[in-house]
Parts: sequence; structure tokens; C-alpha cells
Amino acid sequence: MRKRTRGVSLLLAAAVVAGLLTVPASAAGKPYIRQVEAGKWNSWAVTSTGDLYGWGKCITAGLFNGKTGSDVPVKLMSGVKSVSASSVELQVTFEVRKYDDYGDISYGAEPGTVLTIVKENGDLYTWGDNICYQLGKGYYEAEQATYEPYFVMSDVVKAATNDHACAAVTEDGDLYFWGHNIARRYGNGSGGGTLYATPTLILSDVKDVEMSEENVMALKNDGSVWMMGTNLFGVLARDEGQDAKLVDEMTKVMDGCTDIATGNRFAMAVKNDGTLYGWGYNAFTALGVRFDDMEYTGTPIAIATNVKSVDAGNHNAYFIKNDNSLWSLGSNIRGERGIGNDVGYEDPEGGVSYAYPNYPTQVATDVHSVSGGVNHMLYLKNDGTMWGCGGPEGAGEGGSILGRGDVWGETVSFVDDGQTFTSFSAYQWHATQCGLSYGFFAGMFGPVQEEVELVAGFSDVAANGYYRDAVEWAVDRGITSGTGGTTFSPERDCTRGEIITFLWRASGSPQTSTIAIIEDIAPGQFYFDAVTWAAEQGIIEDGVNFRPNDPCTRAMAVEFLWRAAGAQAISMDTGFTDVPASASYSTAVEWAVIEGITSGTSATTFSPDTVCTRAQIVTFLYRAFA
Repeated sequence: MRKRTRGVSLLLAAAVVAGLLTVPASAAGKPYIRQVEAGKWNSWAVTSTGDLYGWGKCITAGLFNGKTGSDVPVKLMSGVKSVSASSVELQVTFEVRKYDDYGDISYGAEPGTVLTIVKENGDLYTWGDNICYQLGKGYYEAEQATYEPYFVMSDVVKAATNDHACAAVTEDGDLYFWGHNIARRYGNGSGGGTLYATPTLILSDVKDVEMSEENVMALKNDGSVWMMGTNLFGVLARDEGQDAKLVDEMTKVMDGCTDIATGNRFAMAVKNDGTLYGWGYNAFTALGVRFDDMEYTGTPIAIATNVKSVDAGNHNAYFIKNDNSLWSLGSNIRGERGIGNDVGYEDPEGGVSYAYPNYPTQVATDVHSVSGGVNHMLYLKNDGTMWGCGGPEGAGEGGSILGRGDVWGETVSFVDDGQTFTSFSAYQWHATQCGLSYGFFAGMFGPVQEEVELVAGFSDVAANGYYRDAVEWAVDRGITSGTGGTTFSPERDCTRGEIITFLWRASGSPQTSTIAIIEDIAPGQFYFDAVTWAAEQGIIEDGVNFRPNDPCTRAMAVEFLWRAAGAQAISMDTGFTDVPASASYSTAVEWAVIEGITSGTSATTFSPDTVCTRAQIVTFLYRAFA
């Protein structure tokens, strides 16, 4: 087993030359970025040495210095452990009532930027707008923004904000809130519109908290998930349709969870088994289902498996799988999904062309953490580089949320009802084009993980993964060399072209004596020789389209392997209720079970239509050939 210690080299020179950053004084100590936070119109980063950087639009109180923003990262504070900003854009204005003897005060605009800052010693500071007393400064403070961080309380381990309220979890597991109690969010029965200017205890034994526009979400130490606030679109996991019923007390919605996230009227949780569940409003297909098929749901639905963490933006969800791959869901209006800004998608069910797919799509590999904002997303890779995608809400004095200096994007003019309008389009900054050329901070600091164990030369193959031996065998036999660099992408879907190529190489890469006629393959494609051989051997049908780029299902995989092994006639009862005797692959499934290649997905199911991952395919091959 090999271990490689990643170099902690600092590529500060590139960032400095590009004008992205002033070299911190601690550069000689080789710090790295340990947290990124995407807000509404701004971005934040905390280094391993406790330095807080900010950039983007901060029109309420400026970047601790009265300026309304910055196009490039600015060092703002030291001794910081973590930072939290709102990732949801408020959709409504509301009347705010002050809960004291001063009477009613009405506000006609939504609050501006608010930040919670947890220091390394556990002290909590707030900064920004105070229109709803969300800074925790008390009723006798003026309803004004603060240009300097304001101390609120001590012994804090986690904090959250949604711009009109804040919440904090203490070392003892106590959950506090303060600010605007819109929609009776906080379980005290006081009703919407009430202002609480100081921290108020609402729940105990808590380890994590997340906030959205109209809800608070907490994860307890026992793995239970609790929520309160409005149930609009079933966001409280109550199947009450669009009923915006208000829940005044913290209510348990799920057990056995390890991570939580909440966006604009939807919520998500990761279960102990790695299954990601989502519920609530399915706007922009944030739950991974066609909006025409499901507008909302009060019943949690499974979205993905093998997930270890999740984060939510406004109408987006981002999750990281156990293999450290990053996936995205939801809106791509400004390229915030990281899949490009012009991704055509033909809906197979309705024949409707969408700008982006409604299913999870992989964004990157070797990812450490991710943060979703309103119109952009930031993530950290394990090599210490920071990446981003999306675009700003609009231009102003400063405001490049991607830290790109004065580069905003294209000026777009359009005509509506005879009037000409001008807007900015910055969504071309997507993850597939990030790095030093399109992104920012790439290589700014050293690695997030000082030491990474490589399995067969890959950083994304889990040392305890079921597929580890198979990957090492496949690399040693020359069956695959991975997807690039130090990545194998074990959770990525395997295509028909890939499995046939793997099977051909496992068989010794034999030369073909004839040229099979397959209409959709051509010389020069990596799978050409393999597909030609497979057609010659009767593994696939000659003279028809092979569809090499289609995903390979479990049924296809075992059928290919069975034919390559001689297509033995076997008769046995596997007990799989989802494998009809009349299916073309039924004998192949029986053979695969007898040979120990697979035992199915449960005692009674084989799941023939489930798409195989690269890890599963090399495991099948390993069991068949090793």
C-alpha cells in the first residue's frame, strides 16, 4: 500500500500576479482554506490560520470598513473558526412588529446582508443589517447596520442565519435564536412578526442547525432531525399539500441522520446508510424529479445513495458522495450547477427540451466541502484549490462573487413591450471552465488534507471500499487506468462502451479477424476494437447500433459477461421477483449468481434496470476473471 504526502506548496504567486489576493502574513506557515461560504451576493473563506476573507456585494454594512463590496478577496478578521451567511433569497417584504413598549414599526423591504462569525475561542459575532434585531444587540440599539462585528454570546460551536434571524448551537448542545420570528419559526408560539433582540433557547441536545427563509432545521446528537415554521409545500415533511400551516414547536421529522440542509422551501437529510432524502418544494427540480411530475412533496423521497454530506442553495442542492465526487441538483439559471450555461436536455418522458437535466449531475471529483448560495456555488478540493461557478445578481460598487476582479461577464440588451433593457450575464463562469483562467484562488493555499492514501494510484478509491481489490486488479491487468490523474471515479455511471472495452482487455485484448459492421462506431474511438471483437464473438449483435455512450445496466453487464463465458444453459430459481423467466438476461442472471459474480441487490431483487457504476463493473470483472 502506497502513501503519498501531498506537497503543501503555495501557489500564491499566481494569485498575486492576477491581482486576486494580498499575500497573508502567515504565508510562510503554509495555511490552507478550511471553509468556504456562499451567500446571497457575496462569498467568504476561512483559512487554517483563522483568517476571514470576504468579497462580493455587501450593500448594507460594507466589508467591515464601510465599503459596499469588493471585486477581490479582502482579509477582514483573524482568529475565526467558521462563518455563516444566508443562502436563500427572500421573496417577500413583510411588516415587522417590535416586541416591547415602543409600538409597531413597519418595514417595507427585506433585510440585507447578515453574517455570523464563530471565533476560535467560541465567541459568536454578528455583522450586517439589524432591521429585525437579528444582530442580537437588544431592543435599545438603533435599527441600524453595524460596520464592525458585534459580540453576542460565548461557547458557540455552530451558527446560522437567513438574513432576518440568527441561530447558534452551544458546546452544551443548546440551540438559541434571535431576530424576526416570521411564520412562528421558532417554536415559542409568539406568532409571526415578533422581534426577539436577544438569544432565546428553543431546543437542547443539538449538534447542527440550518436556516432558510421560513424554517429552522436542527440535527440532534441522536441523529433525529427537527424542524419548525411554515409547512408551505410540505417543507416540514408533513403531507398537507400547499397548506402553509404554522408549527410553533420543534417537531421531529426523521431519525437516523448524519447531515442536514434546507433551501428555499425544501429540505434534505443524509441517513446513516448514505441515502440522501429530500422533501418540500420541487422548484427548478431541486428534488431531482420533473416539476410536471411533482410540484412538491411532504413525504421524503430518496434522491441518491453513497452520500456523506449535503448543502443547499436557494433552489439548488449539492452533495458529496463517499468517493469525494461532487453532484448538483436544481436551478442553473446563472450556471450555479457547474454543468455549463447551455446544457441541452431532451426529456425522455415528455420530449420537452430543458436548459438543464432534472437529475443529479456530477460536477467534480476529489472534493472536500461545498457551499451553495443564491446564484453561485463554491467548493474546496482536497488539493487545497477553491473553485466556483455562477454569477452575480447585479453589478454595483464591488460585487464579483467569484473574485474575478472587474470582470463581470457580458452586457445583454433585450426588448420587452417596446422598451430596451440592459442586464449582466455572468453565468458563463461554470465549474468546467474554472481554475486560474476562469476561477479564482486556484492553488492559493496548501492542501486541505496533508496526507492522502492512494489506492492503485487513485485518491478517490476508498481504502475500505468493497471494490478496492477489484480496482487494484484492473489497474495491474491494464484493464483501466482511471478517468484522469489520480481519479478512478468509482461512483460514475459506466457506459456500454466502457464495459465492453474492459471485458475485451480482461480477455487479453485479442485481435479481430474480421471487421464487424456496427453502424454507430468508427475507427479511432477507444472502444472500436473492443466492440468489433464483441460482435465477432457474439457478445453483442452484429449489424445494429451498439449505443456505446448509453449507461450500462446490471442486466446488460451480466449478459455481456455470460456470453463472453460461453453462454452456458443454466436452470435455477434465484428467487428474484424482478427477473421474469422470459427476459433475455434471465439465464445470465442465474449464471452470475452461481459463479459468485453478484448475489443481487436483496434476497428477492436483482434490479436489472439499475445503472452500474465503474466500481461495480470492475468488481464483476474481477470476480469473473481473477
